[in-house]
Amino acid sequence: MGVVMSAGLQCFSATGELTVNVTDTLPRLIGSVSTGLNSGSIKVPAFADGRGFAFSMDAGGYYPGEAVNRAQFVVTTAGIDWYFPAGSPRLKSIVIVYGVM
Repeated sequence: MGVVMSAGLQCFSATGELTVNVTDTLPRLIGSVSTGLNSGSIKVPAFADGRGFAFSMDAGGYYPGEAVNRAQFVVTTAGIDWYFPAGSPRLKSIVIVYGVM
């Protein structure tokens, strides 16, 4: 997965001189995983080049303001590790969405 695809915009003057050059690297979502109520991990080979990212979403099933202990996660070059820190005994599963830049 070493290929980086860029999208861009280049503008040239009437004489052919490059006046604006804008490129952006766009993210590519790979998948998602639900943490359940146990610590765990998932291997993501595409993260090996160090361009992996992840974000979480609540999986639902609780009332706003309720004291819950949501899974926390760490992105590494091998994948994603998640765990439940000490706190409320009521554990809360999350969905982790992950991809590469």
